Amino acid sequence: METGNFSRNELREMFIQRLEHLIHINPPSRKERFLPFLIVLAGKTGDPRYGESLNIVRYFLQNAMLFTKGDEDFYRTLRSVLTRDERGNPCRWERSIQDYLKVVYDLR
Repeated sequence: METGNFSRNELREMFIQRLEHLIHINPPSRKERFLPFLIVLAGKTGDPRYGESLNIVRYFLQNAMLFTKGDEDFYRTLRSVLTRDERGNPCRWERSIQDYLKVVYDLR
């Protein structure tokens, strides 16, 4: 995914659209990988999984390996959204937490 030189809001919207597309085209077993990132980027604070999603995004930000400019843009976009809302609760994740780290490969 080419990210170019876009504003933070433009990048956020691009990532939201890409995540929505990935959720639409993937089977249910893969959709779960993208939902926490969509919930946080879209600011869906009323979603029952919002706290869990924040924790997953925090884990991603602490452990992700970034190889491309697009990876770095995704990371910075998530970081900027996360600093606005530092809530989150201990939770049980539906999938292996490491699976969430693979989201950058799908966004490419």
